[in-house]
Amino acid sequence: NKLIKSYFIDEEQIPDVIKRIDSTLSNVIQDKKNHWIFLGDGYSEIPLTGIYQGRVESIIIDRVNIDENGNHWVIDYKTGSHDGSDTEGFIENEIIRYKPQLEKYEYMYKGYSGQAPKLALYYPNLKQLIELK
Repeated sequence: NKLIKSYFIDEEQIPDVIKRIDSTLSNVIQDKKNHWIFLGDGYSEIPLTGIYQGRVESIIIDRVNIDENGNHWVIDYKTGSHDGSDTEGFIENEIIRYKPQLEKYEYMYKGYSGQAPKLALYYPNLKQLIELK
């Protein structure tokens, strides 16, 4: 019970949370075209600290994948879903919303690795990888 409260989940929310986790994992498994994100060379949950725009910043990159062409990808997972009809509008808004975050990740990862990464958002519940750069 202490664990549940430490993550701000009320007991009555547990069935819905479990259902969402199950659905998201099922979507990842079914989304075969994007399995490459998790396979091959790469790293998950990379913590980096550095100077960004004159301030000390600490980040955690969800996934870095190095594809078969040697391209480095910085991929941020977004587990939310969109139930409306304007999926394209939703994605456009998400790109605007998360672009500054991914640009920070790009800068810090390039400083760490010397590689300029491609940037992407991965939405398992939409089964879409959205490349920003």
